[in-house]
Amino acid sequence: MPGSDLTPAARFEKTPCRWPAILAIAMLFPFTLSLFGPAQIFFGNTLDFPFAFAAAFPPLFLLAAFMAALLFSLFMLLRGRWREKALALFFALGVLLWLQGNLLLRDYGPLDGREIAWDKRGPAGLVDGALWVAVIVLALALSRRACRLARRAAPALLLVQLLAVGFQGWRAPEVEGIKHLALDTSDRYLFSRERNVIILVLDAFQSDAFQEIVHRDSAYGELFRDFTYFRNNLGGFNGTYFSVPLILTGRYWDGTEPIGEYEKRAFLSDSLPFVLKSKGYQVGLYPLQHPGILYDRRVASNFVSRKSLTRQELSFLLDLALFRQLPQALKKKVFNDQLWFLSRLFSDAPPPRAKWRRRAGRIPIQQLNQDLQRIEEFEPGLTLTDRPVFKYWHWQGMHRPLARNENCEYEKLGFSRANYLGQARCVLKLVGRFLAGLKKAGIYDRSLIIVLGDHGVSRENLGILAERSPGVWALEAENDLFSNIRRGAIPLLLVKRFAASQPGLKVSDAPSTLADIPRTVFAEAGVPTRVPGVSLFELREGEERPRPYFAISGKGLRNHKLQPFRVDGFSWSPESWHALFSGKVLPEEGD
Repeated sequence: MPGSDLTPAARFEKTPCRWPAILAIAMLFPFTLSLFGPAQIFFGNTLDFPFAFAAAFPPLFLLAAFMAALLFSLFMLLRGRWREKALALFFALGVLLWLQGNLLLRDYGPLDGREIAWDKRGPAGLVDGALWVAVIVLALALSRRACRLARRAAPALLLVQLLAVGFQGWRAPEVEGIKHLALDTSDRYLFSRERNVIILVLDAFQSDAFQEIVHRDSAYGELFRDFTYFRNNLGGFNGTYFSVPLILTGRYWDGTEPIGEYEKRAFLSDSLPFVLKSKGYQVGLYPLQHPGILYDRRVASNFVSRKSLTRQELSFLLDLALFRQLPQALKKKVFNDQLWFLSRLFSDAPPPRAKWRRRAGRIPIQQLNQDLQRIEEFEPGLTLTDRPVFKYWHWQGMHRPLARNENCEYEKLGFSRANYLGQARCVLKLVGRFLAGLKKAGIYDRSLIIVLGDHGVSRENLGILAERSPGVWALEAENDLFSNIRRGAIPLLLVKRFAASQPGLKVSDAPSTLADIPRTVFAEAGVPTRVPGVSLFELREGEERPRPYFAISGKGLRNHKLQPFRVDGFSWSPESWHALFSGKVLPEEGD
């Protein structure tokens, strides 16, 4: 019988793709895009997500199944060469998603607010574009052969991805509390009438920036007249994840035990939140990011059972999967100038309108840094309780991207020292408004307040100040081998004691560390403890005190590397720094 005389049913029987193969092709594209891709992202970065994959699986699976059902219906409705072309096209797209997400991986940085230099990645974009165009054109031109290939290749590729994701999930580190508990923020602005211990973290606030600002304008020093500025301070790590446990527990993670075991040991022994909660304090933890905090009801008062996955959490996971699996030209659209394509569409709580707007349909840039919004909520929303309160509040501070000038007006800023100092001035003004709110409520004198950075800035070259002569400060003339390490190691540290009253900001060059914060709080609050470290007010300028520091490098928490250092003098000075190659940690004081 001539081919032209075949009935539609007969033509269907003659096509190289029958319904099992059609179903596999219909599943390949959506399941790769919406289920296997997000699962790869999740299991490769488990500690960065505050939910269990079991919570994300149902909506991801339903989304993939819904798209697969639509495609299968479309394929079954089409006839002849139209069906053949459609099957070949979506088979090619599924294969391309898999290739891009597994073999054509490139380093675009940690996606933590830093800009991506797209102009320097032109060759990669050309390679991606050429590959996608060539494969799609070839599949359409040779659609019958593509269908024959897809009969076995599509099911095989689905099985490969299923096994790969299963293996990744089996190897992923177990995280307990963070997947089942959430942080309730309803008491963010609750303080005590009688006693408050407040730790206010300004992310990535480098100490020498504060020195430069108050040196040039004494009005900023006046905001902190009752504080002591510990200028010779040393952080513990060049990243937030490990710095937060150090601040709250006084214990370093040195890589000799799994991270989960370290967090349990450190938080559930004599950490600040654990001990103060046991002493009757209302303990509120409000971190900037979820990793670094032990999610355990014994640690904080504002842990509640996690009920469901939020739209924004799911959208961001899908954004990351799209970014990984699409060619570079489309990655840029997904990245969306750090606003992320799906996340901006499905934000759980879009910010209020601002004077400065981006073009229609895009979230204003203040969504990227909400410190001003928080202060505007705090001023009318402050409430009081008779219980003592411990509050850890982590602001976005100087975290990338820089998005505010010194007048706290939102604008997109490149990363330079001048722009960094401008945003730093804004952040200090916001802290001043916070302190003014405490004074207005009559609780400022009843509060121990610690304002600090969790680390400095190691990746961008902001320079470091050096004292050329007494009272004369200038940037170092040139970088040394450890200059980027030193920049990341000198976070701001300001402390106001209970009922402190002094004529102006006091400066101490005593050899302090972020690990001294728990010991200091317990000493000031009169709580006996064996926590490591030394009370900051027991330290003396000029005393010899070798201090440890760990520079973290590598990708992800599973593949990181720790480079230990010993700092013997002023933390900003290159002469004080010594690399340790044995990996041996200095003993913890007070243990």
